[in-house]
Amino acid sequence: MDAAPEHMDAAPEHTAGLLKQIHEAGRGVMAMKLFGGGRNAEPGERRKSLEWVLGLGAVDSLTIGFTSPQQIDQILDLIEDIEKERG
Repeated sequence: MDAAPEHMDAAPEHTAGLLKQIHEAGRGVMAMKLFGGGRNAEPGERRKSLEWVLGLGAVDSLTIGFTSPQQIDQILDLIEDIEKERG
């Protein structure tokens, strides 16, 4: 799994373990503030965050804030690229 994002409330290993436990228990898991509440604004940082979250295999939905319609398309394209690379 790629390195975890920079801004998290707990250690990445701890958070990943908890999310996997919750998901395996049949509960829905929503990832929020994927981009550090707007602090991870660079494309590389956003990619890193998305790769980590999507790589967990334990997240059922994402909530991402946008400031323009173009950002929606950019993030959807990025998610599609990541998923294609993972096979």
